[in-house]
Amino acid sequence: PNLLELSVASCLAIIAALWIQKAQKEAASVYHTIPGPWYAPWTSIHLMYLYYFGHAWKVHEGMHAKYGPIYRLGPRQIFISDKEAIRKLLVIDDLRKTSVYSAVARQPEEAGLVFTSDKDRHRDLRRLMSPFFSIKNLASLEDRFAWALRNLIDEYDRAVQASPGDKMTDRAITVDLYNDAARMAYDIIGTTGFGQDFHLLDPNAKDSEDAMRFVKIPYQGTKWFVQRFGLAFFKPIRFLFPLDTDLFHTLEDLVSQRQNLIRDDPQSAADSKDLLQCMLTGKMKATTPPRAAPAKDGSRPLERREVVSQGVELLLAGAETTSNTITYCLMTLLKHPEKLKVLQDSIPSVPIDAELPSHTACRENELPLWKPSQYLDACIKETMRLFPVTGELGRTTSREPATFMGHVFPPRTAISASLRTVHRRPDYWQRPDEYIPERWLSDAQERGIKPADTSAYFPFSAGTRNCIGMNFAWQEMRITITTLLARFYISEVPKQKLEFRQFVTFQLKLGTGYQVKLTPREA
Repeated sequence: PNLLELSVASCLAIIAALWIQKAQKEAASVYHTIPGPWYAPWTSIHLMYLYYFGHAWKVHEGMHAKYGPIYRLGPRQIFISDKEAIRKLLVIDDLRKTSVYSAVARQPEEAGLVFTSDKDRHRDLRRLMSPFFSIKNLASLEDRFAWALRNLIDEYDRAVQASPGDKMTDRAITVDLYNDAARMAYDIIGTTGFGQDFHLLDPNAKDSEDAMRFVKIPYQGTKWFVQRFGLAFFKPIRFLFPLDTDLFHTLEDLVSQRQNLIRDDPQSAADSKDLLQCMLTGKMKATTPPRAAPAKDGSRPLERREVVSQGVELLLAGAETTSNTITYCLMTLLKHPEKLKVLQDSIPSVPIDAELPSHTACRENELPLWKPSQYLDACIKETMRLFPVTGELGRTTSREPATFMGHVFPPRTAISASLRTVHRRPDYWQRPDEYIPERWLSDAQERGIKPADTSAYFPFSAGTRNCIGMNFAWQEMRITITTLLARFYISEVPKQKLEFRQFVTFQLKLGTGYQVKLTPREA
């Protein structure tokens, strides 16, 4: 045989030996007992494709339907949909997040509250930011919530005034609810988080270069989210994909402006009471990475780059998550007009230009328009069951083995909670694929409906990593849906093609939206 033949034979022999070694190791491992597709033990390339294009959620649903509550989709990638196992994963064992999350950050060591995999860093960041997310502080920010929502309603009012029709109630306008809700949510984050109007609902924004810089934030944020999460599985070659960092530059300017204000007018800066002020003046343990020289009390301020990265996370995780749920709630109600009627009939109608009363004033005066609505809350909860903010929550076993569903998994095993599946399991939920807000009502049993199984429900995650902005989100969703339904009858524009993608959040395909028609309820 010549040299070429010997080389080929040697390569084939090496490949065969490696394959046999891998097969023997696989046969002896605990992973071998986990059901899954034939290719799962051998490669994770398919995971790169699924997550890069946002199609993984479809595969997870199909795999759980085929293999049951636990299955394997990669060499060390396990997915579970058992409610007790998920609670153990998130609450009892409290395993740390997989490195995929920190890969979304600009640099892993800069990862903030949402994306850091470091449990100590997460604990200290949460302690630092908790005062901002307290119910008392959120109450003090009511005027900022109302300001952004007022701008959206004014935009709709201008469109109604410009529409043909003798009476206001004859004038229907078509709006993109999905993107409008996102613009409003980003403006709320801008004013409450950074003390800055992002001008997303400003009709004169195009006339200002400074305003236009902020108007680009939603697109920049979504683009960063999609790019970064998709490339999280391509770590060795990520440098080949240039990323858009304009969003970071915009926030760096905001941080610089606030730092100058703290230096020149500390009292005025303190009056801001927003999250940026909280981050710039708060302290965390000096032992929390990235480690810095400690003060006498063993603490340190957040570094500038940490503040910027945390600000980006706030925008990405705090805006679209809430606005998407608002859209999905109204979208689902439109497909169930009898339930939409029940909700809308419980909300008194008001003119479009009616004042937006604060929650505090309404609680004190017991105004019926803003009294807490059990049915509205039920509609939102049912929406978050069918459309959870994220389809899965990934965790990883630490240096010690961990037991789940009778299997002992070795260290460095990625175990993901399949939230979409556990929220739709027929053994947990009556008619799981149907939209039944009544299952959340206190009299569900009397209505002949099996009450919601709250132990199989994880809309804001669970355990130490549950959503710190949960109260913030509830306030925004309640205010927005009530305000819209008090002023408008809503109907769906037919024949829309909706394509969903799952990156960190469950969202519509980039560049698309959801069109609805709004008709004033009052003249």
